[in-house]
Formats: sequence, C-alpha cells, structure tokens
Amino acid sequence: MPANATFVDITTVNGLLASNGDTYEDNTGTDQNIPADATTMYTPAALASIDEPAGVDLDGDGTSGETGIPGIQLTDASLGVNTTVSVVYTVSFDPAAAAGTEIKNTFAAQGDLDGDNTPDTPVTSNTVTTVIGQTYAVDADDTEIAPDTTNDDVFNVASAASGAVVDFKHTITNNGNGDDVFELSVDTAGSTFPAGTTLQLLECGWHSANHRYQWRWQPGYRFPGARCSECAEYYRESGSAGVGQWCRPLCLYAHCHVCWRQ
Repeated sequence: MPANATFVDITTVNGLLASNGDTYEDNTGTDQNIPADATTMYTPAALASIDEPAGVDLDGDGTSGETGIPGIQLTDASLGVNTTVSVVYTVSFDPAAAAGTEIKNTFAAQGDLDGDNTPDTPVTSNTVTTVIGQTYAVDADDTEIAPDTTNDDVFNVASAASGAVVDFKHTITNNGNGDDVFELSVDTAGSTFPAGTTLQLLECGWHSANHRYQWRWQPGYRFPGARCSECAEYYRESGSAGVGQWCRPLCLYAHCHVCWRQ
C-alpha cells in the first residue's frame, strides 16, 4: 500500500481463478485459493506482509527493500500468451497529509521462467503518482479572555476613556492543509466607533500555524517604522508593553531619534 494511504477494498479482479491454481497470500503468510468473489481476499485489517525486492520502493516512501510492509500479493500459476491479469483496488488518503504530498504506488511482477524454483529478478510497473491538492478553510474566533469571556466570535469592550488603547482580540486559524494567506480588514463604514478613531491591525509573529491578530485603537498613535512629519526620520520605540501571548511586544509610544518628536 502507498505511504500516506490506507487500503479500503478490492474493486475488481480479472484473470485469476481458483480453478487454475491461482492463489493469494493472507495476513499469516499462507497461500490461499482465490475465492469465488475475488474482491473479498483482503480487508483493511488483514493484508499480506510484503518484502520489497532489493532496490524496489513499492510503497513510495523513499526507502527500497523494506520488509513487512502491508500490501496484496497474488500468484498466477500460469500466465498464457497474450493473457493479462488486472487488479483494481481503492485506498483512502491520509486526511492529515499536507498539500503537495505525493502518493506513489508501484507493482512488481516476479516469476520463475526457467523453473529452477528461484524467483527471477522482479519487473516493476510504472509508478503512479497522485498529488494531494490544497484544501482551504479558515476559522475566525474571539479569544474569550477578559474582559470578554463569552464564546460568540465577538470581542466586546464595554467602555474606554478618551484616548485610551483598546485591544480587540481574535484568533484566525488556518484549518486547511497548506500555507495560506488571509486578508483581514475593518468595516469602518458600518462601525460605531467615535469620530477620529484610528484602527490598526497588529499581526502576531510568534505562531506560524494559528496567527493571532489584534485591533489596537489609540488616537494619534505612531508606530515605529513610520517617518516623523517634521524631519522625515524614522520613529523608534521609547517604551513598550507586552500583550501576553497574543502578540510580540509592541511600542505604546514612539519618538523620532533625531528631533525626539513623539
């Protein structure tokens, strides 16, 4: 079975019959006659234990010559001229597999053409590769920490003094299976903030999987990295305050390092 996949069932089998002496190897390593309904030979819990031939990577995990890997092993007692054998089976992919993961599967045929009871060098099939596509999912939630401990996706701050800093804390979680970009914005047209309110989106740099963001409101606030309107030099931090796990330490006040204008 391919790595990052789980066997489900056999869909069809053609060219293998018990009446011809054809067999399959069960999960104990014993050869059994092909049943009347050949699709019932294997179940997810009862697969054969396969030893990969030297130099062959049947399950596509990047390692060849492994022993004891789960799979299916069938024996056709005699393969006639211009005769084919086919087996179609279904697998389910690991739901936790990241986008771009390659699922590779290879079959190997091995016979004893000279009848010396020693298996000949195996002949491998072409490798079939399936690439896991990206799924997209995002969850936006409030943090349920004080002062708003209600789990309702809304972070409420009952009141704030004029000029105060107010944090609206939310968690943005990427529930997809690959890296993604989410564009966040504030609906200023539909907001009820007082006139003159400034809204800033602060991005957390501490966690790559579940990014946290805060809206910080402080009229007249200047972020480090902005340019001073008097001398065009950059602002620098003059004081900082941590906001716990939700964001890297942020400067509450900034000054120009040339003219010290705040």
